[in-house]
Amino acid sequence: MLAVRAIGPRISPTTTIRIGVTAATALGAAALPATLPTDGGPSALDRALADPVRGMLDTRPGLAAALVVPSNAYILLPLLFLACGWFAYRGDRRSAITMLVVPELAVATNTWLLKPLWGRQFHDYLAYPSGHTVHMVAIAATFVLLAETTRARCVVCAAASAALLVAATGMIGLDYHHPTDILGGVAAALTLVIVSCWAAQLVWTWQDRRLQGRRSSGPDRYHAPDRTDPPRSRGVTRSGRVPASRPTAPRRPARPPLRDRAIRTPPR
Repeated sequence: MLAVRAIGPRISPTTTIRIGVTAATALGAAALPATLPTDGGPSALDRALADPVRGMLDTRPGLAAALVVPSNAYILLPLLFLACGWFAYRGDRRSAITMLVVPELAVATNTWLLKPLWGRQFHDYLAYPSGHTVHMVAIAATFVLLAETTRARCVVCAAASAALLVAATGMIGLDYHHPTDILGGVAAALTLVIVSCWAAQLVWTWQDRRLQGRRSSGPDRYHAPDRTDPPRSRGVTRSGRVPASRPTAPRRPARPPLRDRAIRTPPR
């Protein structure tokens, strides 16, 4: 029986998972607005999720205000800078730059592109997808994609999930967002972060290839000696030229040994 050999590059399991998550979150973020009322009001899912939360927090506005704190910018931005500093301390300059750029790019894309695209009006602002949710999830997801250790990824995933649940409860209790706004923010943030990190990886790879091409096509002084190069004779340069001989100073005659020297005695 003949074995069939796969043609083309092999896709790693991690890449397969990222492709699946990107497709699922993009489809969810795009399909969720189709289930919402045309007047921007709450859907059946919104009422089912928000009524218990608002019934618990309507009489406790201080608690709702405290729960929404993890989604505020004065908490998220120091965490973003701390993550950038962590990568920089480990000597990973590219991850530090990616960590700084990708979450803010996701927030800008959501604010200037996605919100006007779907145009869900809530109070006096566009609410879908939730901007605070996009910011939170984008910072955590970018760190998880860039971190090298499984322990750091698990810790950040657990902390970000707990913070998101707490902040979502506060945003619903204060009537800042519908639950579907928050779900759409999670889906949009994951999609934007995965695509942006892929784009950043392509940029770094292109830069490495360009730098390698410059070194390979540059002058001979960039050529590193290889162990497989044939040995060169003494006095011959790498280009094959024999260097010009330099004039040498005349050598002094060697002194005879002490036993061969004539012993002179002083006159009496």
